[in-house]
Amino acid sequence: MKPILIVLVLFMNCKSNKPMTDKTAHKITTQLEMSKNTFQVGDTISVKFSAHNNTNSSFEFCPWQTPLEKELTANCFEIIYKGDTLPYKGRMTKRKPPTKEDNSILKPKASRTQTININEAYNLDQSGTYTIRFLGRPINKLPNSKSITFSIHKKIINRKEAIEIAKHNAKLYLRTVNPPRHFIVDAENGNVIRLNLENQPQKLIWYKPIEYCL
Repeated sequence: MKPILIVLVLFMNCKSNKPMTDKTAHKITTQLEMSKNTFQVGDTISVKFSAHNNTNSSFEFCPWQTPLEKELTANCFEIIYKGDTLPYKGRMTKRKPPTKEDNSILKPKASRTQTININEAYNLDQSGTYTIRFLGRPINKLPNSKSITFSIHKKIINRKEAIEIAKHNAKLYLRTVNPPRHFIVDAENGNVIRLNLENQPQKLIWYKPIEYCL
């Protein structure tokens, strides 16, 4: 009888472990949202982060290394552009291990949200399509979010706007959309100078619309 009892106990333990994993797999979720998904170069790009408690029990977690701190203190996003992950260039805060006083309580069926600007922490000055997702860390016990996509386009400006921008920058390089030609704006006299194939300046009339990149 003894060997049989041992086998039964082991079987019951293995069987009871599996449902616990299934039940806890989606009890807490994170989500990213944007008010729009198309931006121009130089725009402020903000992301709304949410943590949801989908259970009937309170969830205790540490908000460190999440947007819930209201500022980025570590790399908590994965942003991919043209197949490469953008390096994080924001603030890195070193701390002692969190204590219970550092934790927050997420009540049953409740959510915590925070909108945060990501421009200062990542280079978002190239036109194209980007994907972003939140990366949970062991310190905050939060899961990764699903990825969302946004795109950045070069800004369309007119001659007056270009001259004003050139006053605040050493050089303002411009490119017409159609036909594609390259220019430099002279902020002192407002002239627009075309660059030929040898990058030598040639005086040329203003073409529009114009895309600019600093």
